[in-house]
Amino acid sequence: MSALHDLARKHRVQPDALGELLTELHTELEALTGGSEQLEALEKAMADTALAWRTQADKLSALRQQGAIKLSQRVMEMLDRLAMGRCVFDIALIPFKDDNPDPRGAEDIEFLISTNPGAAPGPLSRVASGGELSRISLALQVVAAIPRPHPP
Repeated sequence: MSALHDLARKHRVQPDALGELLTELHTELEALTGGSEQLEALEKAMADTALAWRTQADKLSALRQQGAIKLSQRVMEMLDRLAMGRCVFDIALIPFKDDNPDPRGAEDIEFLISTNPGAAPGPLSRVASGGELSRISLALQVVAAIPRPHPP
């Protein structure tokens, strides 16, 4: 009997409420034990989602690569018409440093240009002068405005 009173005092309940307390503690223990199963399920869902993101990001990267080649060619054709035929315009796909899922895909896109023959293309913002930027901008706008047939 004294053991029951000591236990009731330890848990700050009346001795006749010990049965109810035991039930509550068992329920809490089951909830805590089930947490590892829930954690495993969440980790699996996260891995599945990351795999799905990677698949879509890879598809997007392939489409971007194809589009970058076509856009570069069209912009260079337009720049030739704007008296910048000796320049080289390129689009670089720069992978993100980390492999964390990002809504923008798996890489950044950067426009590169070389305005002098033989020079390596560099970032558009650093290489082109004000007048060159105006003509490059015009070339991009004209190319973007040309209607293209869309695949079904």
